[in-house]
Amino acid sequence: MKCIYDNLEDYESTYLLIISKSSMSKFLIESILNQKNKNYKISIGSTFENDLKKEFYSVKKLNEIQSYLYNDTVLVLQNLESIYPSLYDLFNQNFKKIGDRKYTRIALGYSNNMYQPVNQKLRCIILVDPEEIEKQDPPFLNRFEKQIFSFEYLLNDSLKNEAQKLYRFLHDIV
Repeated sequence: MKCIYDNLEDYESTYLLIISKSSMSKFLIESILNQKNKNYKISIGSTFENDLKKEFYSVKKLNEIQSYLYNDTVLVLQNLESIYPSLYDLFNQNFKKIGDRKYTRIALGYSNNMYQPVNQKLRCIILVDPEEIEKQDPPFLNRFEKQIFSFEYLLNDSLKNEAQKLYRFLHDIV
């Protein structure tokens, strides 16, 4: 937890990749961001085959993300594998400085590259399910500080014992 909190406050650190069960990762990260009074935008990709195959969907999601890059925002992304390659310069924090502003290259296909302004305090978090982590490109994974996150990290020893008792009780009933 401390590593995640520290990363969110260090605007020079590598962006985060949080490995967590998808059913709870959004809730956990929202909880942290609300505690820290951070502005955030959560963008979750579609799993429909038609969306994944159509360029229109990818461009729409990419435009949505671009609209938040110049805000003091924590950008939380999940299941957007189709657009992650377009954001490699952002994820690498490969910025071009012009005056006091920084810009990152956004790639749309092979021929369309544009520079987008990026806020000095922008943070990115990628949420990945533990069962999906093996499917990710190693160069993609290397761009991030990786943290494994679960509800167990939020519970003290007493609550963990109570949870184990409840789990055993429910297991015996079933």
